[in-house]
Amino acid sequence: MAATGEAAKPRVVICGGGIIGAATAYYLARTGGPEVARRVMVVEREAPACAASGKAGGFLALDWNDSSPVGPLARLSYRLHPQLAAELREQLGRDVGYRTVHTWQVVGVEAVPAGAKGGRLRGSEALPDWVDGNVMGSSEMGDTDSTAQVSGLQLEAAGAEEQGRRVTGVVVDGEVLPADVAVVAMGPWQKYHSVVLRPEQPVTNHMLFTGFKYASGRTVEPEVYPRPDGTVYVCGEPQALPVPPSPAEVVVEGQLIDNIRRVAGSLASCLKEAPVEAQQACYLPCAPDSLPVIGPVPGVAGAFLATGHTCWGILNAPATGLVMAEMILEGKAKSVDVRPFAPARFVRGAAGAGARR
Repeated sequence: MAATGEAAKPRVVICGGGIIGAATAYYLARTGGPEVARRVMVVEREAPACAASGKAGGFLALDWNDSSPVGPLARLSYRLHPQLAAELREQLGRDVGYRTVHTWQVVGVEAVPAGAKGGRLRGSEALPDWVDGNVMGSSEMGDTDSTAQVSGLQLEAAGAEEQGRRVTGVVVDGEVLPADVAVVAMGPWQKYHSVVLRPEQPVTNHMLFTGFKYASGRTVEPEVYPRPDGTVYVCGEPQALPVPPSPAEVVVEGQLIDNIRRVAGSLASCLKEAPVEAQQACYLPCAPDSLPVIGPVPGVAGAFLATGHTCWGILNAPATGLVMAEMILEGKAKSVDVRPFAPARFVRGAAGAGARR
């Protein structure tokens, strides 16, 4: 890779155009320059923003992963996000909606307990005025120094062909795209629903992580994210269902969307009758041990994985893209230690394999 000239630059096909695939392509081009950029292709099965990245809330947290091996990756990525937003604005004139935010834990109920008054209880005065529903308790989880928000990017894709345990191309619609390196940046597993509302009144940059009890007694934990464009994204209601063959075949369950809207309307009156701009569902990429899968595939030269980021894909995309570019172009990750995420941990007897959690 150190040799000069375009012939020495790898042909890279990125399979999966969600935020991880897009970030990998971006940092390959940024690190390797025009010669590398011309030899990078992202392939997507349906359309940009068709799966989890395009339906994400885009919440970012500096230190919420500190207790896991993901902590250093998350901290690096959190620092990269404002830099990336500034670069995209300067180079492409594109605003990705990056902003710092306030983040709160809110406990709410659909039916007020007997003898209690509706509305916010004492102690919730620090919440913004638009959160005027049945709030039983609240506490601050993060401020503008430690939490932020961005709009998601995206793309997606195919399967790799190899010869002699070395990548030679990627098969797309029966055709082989020649490649020296194939990056698989896709893989959905657990289903979540979300809805995008547009209230008439402005809402502030306060993210709400909720513990909510329906009148039936069932408890849920939806998340409420106001966005810079005036809409409010609300997600929740996970499902463990078989993954369909294509993101275009993901079914939105109307009852679950209604449930999410009930939560939003119970916490904030401005959301109760707010027009719905989108109702959607997607599958999140999750590995068996709930850690990302980042690095070379054992025994297949030129094959890499970059997936399994669970609900933190938007947060961890810049750092993942950066270290993927480093591994492909320079032979190793330099910006952060990604050994805990090596695919070898799932391969019995492979170098670097570890116990599965």
